[in-house]
Amino acid sequence: MENKEVIGKALAKVASGLYVVTSKNGDDLAAFTASFLVQVSFEPPLIAVSMKKGRGSYDIINDSGVFVVNIMSKENMKLVGLFANPKTGGADGLSTVSHIEKTLGVPVIKDSLAYLECKVYSTTEAGDHIVVLGEVVNGELLSDLEPAVHIRKNGFSY
Repeated sequence: MENKEVIGKALAKVASGLYVVTSKNGDDLAAFTASFLVQVSFEPPLIAVSMKKGRGSYDIINDSGVFVVNIMSKENMKLVGLFANPKTGGADGLSTVSHIEKTLGVPVIKDSLAYLECKVYSTTEAGDHIVVLGEVVNGELLSDLEPAVHIRKNGFSY
């Protein structure tokens, strides 16, 4: 890589949404803030979510084969922060927010803008992350608020 600093400034301008991804495998719960997420197919409807290698959430998603993308609004930034912090997020964070289980039995955060229930379609390693493709099998718009958008300061860190 020729000039990481220059490239990082350019990469930082790639806008992304802010999401809380949840999953459940038996009694094990996972919840984390994600910003690397994109729709990749119309038919079937597929999304790709990327998570840093080593996250325990990946094991829960991979073992259960299901996850939910909770789409956050600008007004949900406290939830985004809660699940971005490993000390306050995860199962402990889910115990502090109102959520319900829908079709797949995975927590859906009631205060989210919308949610997408997904079945794992495939996974692949991608550098220091793992990309999970999910087939959207159910979802619902819960609010007409504006979605949260994230612009990073550096293209090489969150």
